[in-house]
Amino acid sequence: TALANLSGGATLAAGNFAAFGGMPAPGLVRLHADGSPDSTFVAAPGLGSGPLLVPQADGGCYVLSHPETIRRLLPDGRNDPSFALPAPLYLGESPQAAGYPGGRLLVTGGIGLDWAGGVVSGLVLLAPDGARETMFNPPGGPGGGVVKAFAVLPDGRVVVGGSFTSFNGEPAGRVVRLLPDGRTDPTFAPGGGFNGEVRAVHLQ
Repeated sequence: TALANLSGGATLAAGNFAAFGGMPAPGLVRLHADGSPDSTFVAAPGLGSGPLLVPQADGGCYVLSHPETIRRLLPDGRNDPSFALPAPLYLGESPQAAGYPGGRLLVTGGIGLDWAGGVVSGLVLLAPDGARETMFNPPGGPGGGVVKAFAVLPDGRVVVGGSFTSFNGEPAGRVVRLLPDGRTDPTFAPGGGFNGEVRAVHLQ
């Protein structure tokens, strides 16, 4: 089950259910601030398993389902016809996603995968229409492990955690900060880093 807070106090909930409060809800429902279901939100079916929710400022929401389904929903729950991936994208062993400035979406991707005109290095930045943003392209990505979590800063830099021991060909103790183009940020120096994998990253 996944939960996401929306503007105005509403909540989006996704999971393995078909109804909520007697109202049809094919795995996704929007709740008012008082917990009652929003009848104006009618989600399209076919969410898949293990959905991740990334709400957007306009009331829409990205929905990711393992292993390679990404959709963008309009504020009323319908699929956004303007969003389409150029090809199915394998989201990696530990699918993760986060909103990125400009209404874009940063997602994990299978390392070494040839996708949309380039090789995937653990992370992929998608434009609002689903196209690949080539301006973000880590030159190497994680080594000795995979990305397990990340958080996007307002300026487009990304703090990445996981089980990796190197990133972009440089030693990294399971945590690294990337510049907006995907290169390693040399001003972020956490020493030897962590002695175990990082599974969550949150900004304060």
